[in-house]
Amino acid sequence: MGIGIWLEPKGARQLSVEKMTKKYMHLLVNFLTWSCQPPSGIFKTMKLLSKIIIVSLLIAASSEIKALALSFSEFQSLFQTIKQYGSNKKLPEITQDAYEKIFKGNAIVRVGKADADNKFAFVVKHADVSIQKLWAVIIDRAHYHIFTKEITESRILDKMNDHFLTYIFIDAPFPISDRQQLLDCFANKELFNHSNKKMWEHYWKITEGQEKILARYNKNPKKAQLVQKNNGQWILVDYGAHKTLVIAYSINNPGGSVPQSVVGLVAGDKLESAVNTMISWAQKKFTSHFTKDHEKILAPDETYKSATELLGY
Repeated sequence: MGIGIWLEPKGARQLSVEKMTKKYMHLLVNFLTWSCQPPSGIFKTMKLLSKIIIVSLLIAASSEIKALALSFSEFQSLFQTIKQYGSNKKLPEITQDAYEKIFKGNAIVRVGKADADNKFAFVVKHADVSIQKLWAVIIDRAHYHIFTKEITESRILDKMNDHFLTYIFIDAPFPISDRQQLLDCFANKELFNHSNKKMWEHYWKITEGQEKILARYNKNPKKAQLVQKNNGQWILVDYGAHKTLVIAYSINNPGGSVPQSVVGLVAGDKLESAVNTMISWAQKKFTSHFTKDHEKILAPDETYKSATELLGY
């Protein structure tokens, strides 16, 4: 992921496709000619050709990534659009150094103070998967119990025109007691439209009055500790050619006796793990999971569509 991006110094001249093609054809003709010479000439030529192949592959990889990845200035422009039209106006800034590291296969992982009582986790990562497939997985909250081992029950209790209500039960590791929560889940149509359909945001927040609503859906509010706060978003930036930049942000307070100092110690790792899990599912299990019988999911334009329809976006 990202191999070869930094092979060429800034300002170095790029060979055109036409010139590169002529160069390789010239070398190929030479190879065919030299291979008719005595054996020693063949071995020397094969060694030379192997070097040429390796270099050409690196150049091709470099050119492809450069064509796919936005420049930092272009990314900054998009990031300002996120801050203007996204659900969260306080996303941490991303420096040029950090942005460049993403395309070397690294993830940005940060944990900080969201407010007086809560910590935030922030993850940015490059994904070799299309925005449509990754969106389908992250918005499919009815099946989070399949994607994530800690979640033993996840279901959509109600669908509204532009959002849906999700119930999640978490089997917490000993000695922490189990948790349950209700989440209002949304797509951000405004960001989708203002970014020319390049940025897709799914955001969520804890449902107000969880106890009463749980009882309304025949869920026992005393079955497990109610999560006190869980607000966040996934923002996907489309680079085209099945490449996506993932921006994930979460403020989580599990409630009970778990102090925020402890939450802060694991928040970054947990969010990065969730990002990696969703990317892996989108890459490897999209087709087998999203069959024709799968229910429709919320699209980035706040309509409900099948995963197949989503691929046409």
